[in-house]
Amino acid sequence: MSIGRYASECKALGDELVESLTKDEILELHHLMTGMTIREWVRFRVQQQPLVKAFVAATPSKRKKRAVWQPHRLMLTLAAVHHCYEANIVLFHAGRLRPAGSYRDMAAFAGELYKDVTTEGYDYWPWQYYCDDPFDFE
Repeated sequence: MSIGRYASECKALGDELVESLTKDEILELHHLMTGMTIREWVRFRVQQQPLVKAFVAATPSKRKKRAVWQPHRLMLTLAAVHHCYEANIVLFHAGRLRPAGSYRDMAAFAGELYKDVTTEGYDYWPWQYYCDDPFDFE
């Protein structure tokens, strides 16, 4: 599979995770997330990274059944959505890397690539059609 195809599949997996929640689950997640700062959300994601990674790699049926995920399944779902969308961005831009030229040229290009990866955004709250973004961006 090409890097570009992996990127597309990561986006599709993120979309699948978005669609996996019911309206009631989305509203419950919104309640859990309301008032949480981005710093607190990033801290949760960093602390739960092994679970998020395993959650992303699991089949939909395993995501609903595995006991270790159940206390935070809704938050893990959102973290997994972010993980997949970020993977899409990284893989999309990584496909632009080609070894060529001097190391100075590569340093210049790779630095620009990093900027592109870190400044490309996605919706932190992909359920705008149900309720407003709960994140406190202050």
